[in-house]
Amino acid sequence: MSNHVIILPATDYEKVAVGGKIMFLRTKELKLNVKVTDWIPVVFKDLDKNMLVEILDIRLVKFGELTDRVAIKCGFDDVIQLKKCLVSKEPTLDNMSLLYAYTFEVMGTSEKVGDD
Repeated sequence: MSNHVIILPATDYEKVAVGGKIMFLRTKELKLNVKVTDWIPVVFKDLDKNMLVEILDIRLVKFGELTDRVAIKCGFDDVIQLKKCLVSKEPTLDNMSLLYAYTFEVMGTSEKVGDD
Protein backbone atom coordinates (compact mmCIF):
# COMPACT_ATOMS: atom_id res chain seq x y z
CA MET A 1 0.00 0.00 0.00
CA SER A 2 1.31 3.42 -0.91
CA ASN A 3 1.52 6.25 1.59
CA HIS A 4 0.37 8.78 -1.01
CA VAL A 5 -2.98 10.53 -1.07
CA ILE A 6 -4.79 11.89 -4.12
CA ILE A 7 -6.45 15.25 -3.47
CA LEU A 8 -9.27 16.21 -5.83
CA PRO A 9 -11.76 19.09 -5.89
CA ALA A 10 -15.07 18.51 -4.10
CA THR A 11 -16.83 18.89 -7.46
CA ASP A 12 -15.18 15.64 -8.60
CA TYR A 13 -16.78 13.49 -5.88
CA GLU A 14 -19.96 12.60 -7.78
CA LYS A 15 -18.04 12.05 -11.04
CA VAL A 16 -15.71 9.58 -9.37
CA ALA A 17 -18.47 7.90 -7.33
CA VAL A 18 -20.50 7.03 -10.43
CA GLY A 19 -17.50 6.14 -12.60
CA GLY A 20 -17.59 9.31 -14.69
CA LYS A 21 -13.96 9.97 -13.83
CA ILE A 22 -11.59 6.99 -14.01
CA MET A 23 -8.30 8.75 -14.79
CA PHE A 24 -6.26 11.66 -13.53
CA LEU A 25 -3.13 13.32 -14.90
CA ARG A 26 -0.01 14.52 -13.12
CA THR A 27 3.11 16.34 -14.30
CA LYS A 28 6.59 15.03 -13.60
CA GLU A 29 6.82 17.31 -10.56
CA LEU A 30 3.55 15.97 -9.13
CA LYS A 31 4.12 12.33 -10.11
CA LEU A 32 2.94 9.83 -7.53
CA ASN A 33 5.34 7.14 -6.42
CA VAL A 34 2.86 4.33 -6.96
CA LYS A 35 2.59 1.23 -9.09
CA VAL A 36 -0.22 -0.73 -10.70
CA THR A 37 -2.33 -2.57 -8.07
CA ASP A 38 -1.55 0.01 -5.33
CA TRP A 39 -4.57 1.17 -3.34
CA ILE A 40 -4.57 4.90 -2.66
CA PRO A 41 -6.88 7.08 -0.56
CA VAL A 42 -8.64 9.94 -2.34
CA VAL A 43 -9.57 13.04 -0.34
CA PHE A 44 -11.98 15.62 -1.73
CA LYS A 45 -11.28 19.23 -0.72
CA ASP A 46 -13.90 20.67 1.65
CA LEU A 47 -15.83 17.37 1.87
CA ASP A 48 -15.95 14.82 4.67
CA LYS A 49 -16.09 12.01 2.12
CA ASN A 50 -13.16 9.86 1.04
CA MET A 51 -12.55 7.00 -1.35
CA LEU A 52 -10.07 4.24 -1.82
CA VAL A 53 -8.99 3.54 -5.40
CA GLU A 54 -6.84 0.89 -7.02
CA ILE A 55 -4.38 1.99 -9.69
CA LEU A 56 -5.08 -0.11 -12.80
CA ASP A 57 -2.69 1.50 -15.29
CA ILE A 58 0.03 4.15 -15.42
CA ARG A 59 1.32 5.55 -18.69
CA LEU A 60 3.02 8.61 -20.11
CA VAL A 61 1.13 10.87 -22.51
CA LYS A 62 2.22 14.04 -24.28
CA PHE A 63 0.15 17.13 -23.57
CA GLY A 64 -0.15 17.74 -27.34
CA GLU A 65 -1.50 14.23 -27.90
CA LEU A 66 -4.32 14.36 -25.35
CA THR A 67 -7.66 13.35 -26.87
CA ASP A 68 -11.35 13.71 -26.14
CA ARG A 69 -11.29 10.07 -24.98
CA VAL A 70 -8.68 10.87 -22.30
CA ALA A 71 -10.56 14.04 -21.35
CA ILE A 72 -13.79 12.10 -20.81
CA LYS A 73 -11.96 9.53 -18.66
CA CYS A 74 -10.70 12.47 -16.59
CA GLY A 75 -14.25 13.77 -16.11
CA PHE A 76 -14.23 16.54 -18.72
CA ASP A 77 -16.57 17.04 -21.68
CA ASP A 78 -13.74 17.44 -24.19
CA VAL A 79 -9.99 17.84 -24.59
CA ILE A 80 -10.25 21.65 -24.78
CA GLN A 81 -11.67 21.82 -21.24
CA LEU A 82 -9.04 19.35 -19.98
CA LYS A 83 -6.16 21.32 -21.48
CA LYS A 84 -7.49 24.64 -20.11
CA CYS A 85 -7.69 23.11 -16.64
CA LEU A 86 -4.17 21.67 -16.84
CA VAL A 87 -2.65 24.91 -18.13
CA SER A 88 -4.41 26.92 -15.40
CA LYS A 89 -2.57 24.77 -12.84
CA GLU A 90 0.70 24.45 -14.77
CA PRO A 91 1.19 27.41 -17.17
CA THR A 92 4.50 26.07 -18.55
CA LEU A 93 2.88 23.04 -20.23
CA ASP A 94 3.46 22.78 -23.97
CA ASN A 95 2.69 20.15 -26.60
CA MET A 96 5.86 18.19 -25.76
CA SER A 97 5.28 18.12 -22.00
CA LEU A 98 4.89 14.61 -20.60
CA LEU A 99 2.07 13.78 -18.19
CA TYR A 100 1.48 10.66 -16.14
CA ALA A 101 -1.98 9.21 -16.73
CA TYR A 102 -3.28 7.10 -13.84
CA THR A 103 -6.31 4.91 -14.54
CA PHE A 104 -8.12 3.77 -11.41
CA GLU A 105 -11.13 1.91 -10.04
CA VAL A 106 -13.03 2.89 -6.90
CA MET A 107 -12.69 0.16 -4.29
CA GLY A 108 -14.72 1.84 -1.54
CA THR A 109 -16.06 5.08 -0.08
CA SER A 110 -16.40 6.43 3.44
CA GLU A 111 -17.81 9.40 5.25
CA LYS A 112 -16.37 10.80 8.45
CA VAL A 113 -18.74 10.38 11.35
CA GLY A 114 -18.96 13.26 13.80
CA ASP A 115 -19.77 13.35 17.53
CA ASP A 116 -23.31 14.64 16.93
